[in-house]
Amino acid sequence: MTCPRLWSWKWLTNALVLGGIVGCDQAAPRSDKGSGEIPRSQWAPTVIIGEEDSLPGHLLHQVSGAFRAGYDRLVVANDGTNQILIYDLAGSLVAEVGGTGAGPGEFLSASAVFPLGSDSLVVWDPATVRMSIWSTTGEFGRTVPLDVGFAPQLEGYLGGTKYVFSLPHRIRSSTRVPWDVYSDSLELVILDLGRLGQHSLGVFPHRKMVAADAGDFGGGRMAVPLPDGAVTVVTAAKDQVFVGLPDVGRIIVFDSTGRAIREIKVPLKSYARGSDAVERSIILALDRVERKRRPAIRRYLERFPQPERYPIFDQMRVDSAGSVWVREFSASPDKLARWAVVDQEGTLMREVLLPGTIHTWQIGSDWALAHLRGEYDQEMVALFGFSAE
Repeated sequence: MTCPRLWSWKWLTNALVLGGIVGCDQAAPRSDKGSGEIPRSQWAPTVIIGEEDSLPGHLLHQVSGAFRAGYDRLVVANDGTNQILIYDLAGSLVAEVGGTGAGPGEFLSASAVFPLGSDSLVVWDPATVRMSIWSTTGEFGRTVPLDVGFAPQLEGYLGGTKYVFSLPHRIRSSTRVPWDVYSDSLELVILDLGRLGQHSLGVFPHRKMVAADAGDFGGGRMAVPLPDGAVTVVTAAKDQVFVGLPDVGRIIVFDSTGRAIREIKVPLKSYARGSDAVERSIILALDRVERKRRPAIRRYLERFPQPERYPIFDQMRVDSAGSVWVREFSASPDKLARWAVVDQEGTLMREVLLPGTIHTWQIGSDWALAHLRGEYDQEMVALFGFSAE
């Protein structure tokens, strides 16, 4: 049996009952840890933003982050318009703040948004190298300039006033194409916004192009993940930073002082790349890129060799209870992807299947906030609810 593609919300809403579709032909390999029946969950979208772009605030472009603020607010960073959009749980727009500029409360690039305590949020603008603080109801607070390092990327929120950034560690020129500049590793840094102090967690393998010829991508320089080489996945929660190493299937956990406190072995298996490996990696890279720019980026990505084996996982999040969710790498992004939910010791607790094109931003006790594209390539943010079988 072949699973349907995620091209309409009608299919997603009516058919995403996991007990009935576990038998799809591209189900990922099972865990090799634990025994007995693994609990699964049923998921369905409860709030959809962007499905009807005629509604106020529902025309999304280059969504760069989202989180659930308290019980009744959804916060979305819309980098395409340099705005922060705040919705209620009915999907109605309640506040629209920011805009393009370098003044207070404006952004040149609203590249990430995260909570600050229980009633505020921060917006990271790498173009001006500063954070802007707002209330979750849309009132502007203040701007905090930062000196984090070269090309910092905000990765997660530990709690309190602490955040984790990634920095390209070694910048090199490519021998393959003269105009490539890439990093072969990254440094992770915890920054305390309250004290403006920081300390390093260390350097981890990560290959990412940080500059490209403007003409090849239709104007502008942009960062593109390289399809070959090791990748590090980072998230943060509950005063801890989780550093995932997908090639070896391990997660290193650091406390808020930067001390490594445990290592989690992900109970999933790696497997060799098949004949569809190149196409799979290209589809994943293009999924969150505007359609008109995809042909040029595809030509670029096709130049590079591919590793012999798939990474063990490719997304990682920590839910509100402290459980770690890892998405098992799948060779078919248009089919369902298996998420393994493990405790802090690496014991498999349950499995969840979600469409492979979804990128999750946040996971709670019985919900997940995610980004995906619709039938007509429109960007959408959806709040999923789940219940156990």
